[in-house]
Amino acid sequence: AAAIDAGAAAARADDGVATCIRLPYDAVSRYLVDANVIGAGGYGRVYRGEHAGMALAIKVIEPRAGMAGDDADDEERRALDAELNVVSRYRHPHLLPVSGAYVPPADAPPHHRPLIAYQLLHCDLTERLFPAAA
Repeated sequence: AAAIDAGAAAARADDGVATCIRLPYDAVSRYLVDANVIGAGGYGRVYRGEHAGMALAIKVIEPRAGMAGDDADDEERRALDAELNVVSRYRHPHLLPVSGAYVPPADAPPHHRPLIAYQLLHCDLTERLFPAAA
């Protein structure tokens, strides 16, 4: 199974930012089922999962509507790189630390989507982000 590509992680390692755990697709793909959906956002669904004994929130990066082929692949990589760049560099109460990532290699089957995994918090995110409003 492939892992995060060298272009996304190695460049950040040179900047002194810790790289992510390399998630094997086969180890986390079994959690990518409707019963495990815990949320959805602009880039795709988020699933409850686990890897190496750690509870994870696994975000599946989906291509934007109307994107196909190489355009979709380029868009996915840009979206994933942008998100990893932000969440791996900055520490803030509103940003969850990245636990791992997976970027499918060029020869991966089409159903292999890019993934970003975060530590699964056992709380209401709205309450965590906006404690006065809760």
